[in-house]
Amino acid sequence: MEAKIKYLKNSISNHEKAVAKVEKLRLGMLLNSVSRSSLKGVIRPRAPFTVGPFEISFNGHDTGVSVKVWVVNGEDKLAILNGTYWYSEATYGFNQFTRVSGAWDDSFDIEIEKIRNNEIEFLIKANQEHKNSLTKMLTEREREISKFEAAFK
Repeated sequence: MEAKIKYLKNSISNHEKAVAKVEKLRLGMLLNSVSRSSLKGVIRPRAPFTVGPFEISFNGHDTGVSVKVWVVNGEDKLAILNGTYWYSEATYGFNQFTRVSGAWDDSFDIEIEKIRNNEIEFLIKANQEHKNSLTKMLTEREREISKFEAAFK
């Protein structure tokens, strides 16, 4: 039981740190992160997905996350973002990162914030589940300890 309690305490701490981290993640890292947690199975690397009027594709690799974004209008597509978000820009510098600004900028930012907020809600929910389990275990442990302490009074 002690090992499980220690695990839950560490997990709670890690989830709290993860929430703060998600709020600051750049687009490529955010997409890579949510594909392994809150949107696991919904979005995948190298598999374009649609969010609002945008089609997004990303691919994580050893040095960063490549992202391509198109705004879609019926059958027509316009590439509005193409580049790599480097894990270490100091090491790799900048590539030919292309971003086309236009009337869609605010809409794109809103759609990305929805993804970010979904991830934060996912982490908060998981954290609350761990807190509930920890509370239950601590209560159970205290009850067990009390039974034995009563024998010594």
